[in-house]
Amino acid sequence: MKTIGIFFGTETGTTRLIAKRIHKKLGEQIASKPLNVNRISPAEFLAHDALILG
Repeated sequence: MKTIGIFFGTETGTTRLIAKRIHKKLGEQIASKPLNVNRISPAEFLAHDALILG
């Protein structure tokens, strides 16, 4: 099964909220909760088959 990662960057929190809504809609296809790009390593991008970036 292919995994989808959701990554976001935000200053005001709006993009984070949208990322959470997308995560909720996609459900089981999402590997983990949305991740802030300021707090991850490049390896975390490579761990997924598809990415949603915001």
